[in-house]
Amino acid sequence: MLLKKLFKNHDFNIESLLFKIYKELGLSTNELMTLLALINVYRKKNTFSLNVLSRRIDYPAKDIGLCVDALIDKGFLTIYLETTKQNKTKEVFHLDDMFLKVEQHISKDREQKSKSQDDQIKKIIIKLEQYLDRMLKPIELEQIREMFDIEGYSYDDMYQVIEQLKEQVSVKKLQRMLVLQSRIPNQEIDPETDKALDALYKSIK
Repeated sequence: MLLKKLFKNHDFNIESLLFKIYKELGLSTNELMTLLALINVYRKKNTFSLNVLSRRIDYPAKDIGLCVDALIDKGFLTIYLETTKQNKTKEVFHLDDMFLKVEQHISKDREQKSKSQDDQIKKIIIKLEQYLDRMLKPIELEQIREMFDIEGYSYDDMYQVIEQLKEQVSVKKLQRMLVLQSRIPNQEIDPETDKALDALYKSIK
């Protein structure tokens, strides 16, 4: 597991990541705080102790126990008995399933974002081809992809420009208009400046 290796070898701050996504993982605030306390303990040792947890979070021992049970049921925590060299048993725990759940969430989120962007690109391509009355060339398709991935333009900005240019649109003009818009400060424009920009848009068309 990559996240576990980063955590163990490079002290990866998984706590800040959990703060962002704990609701999406199905955790309550109390369960999150208990999990964070467990992570804090896990950085040094894997011995499980409710007393140790109670010193890290200001919850009654009973509530901590309920949160621990919930974390086990939800698949974030595993507690088991381990035999020591002195032939004694002690309760220990691991968080392997937690690391796996977080990795899976990140992977799923990335896939969803990628699919969403692909859908947006398809809509832009369809709209461009409608106005151009032809299919886009391979180099134009690559330029559209670069506007999303490299230049970071949003779907809404691209769609708005296409609707402004309509039948006069081209991939080159679309890119030039987006560059122009990105250089304009986001503030109210006076009438004279608005006229000048309108004339500039028309010249680009």
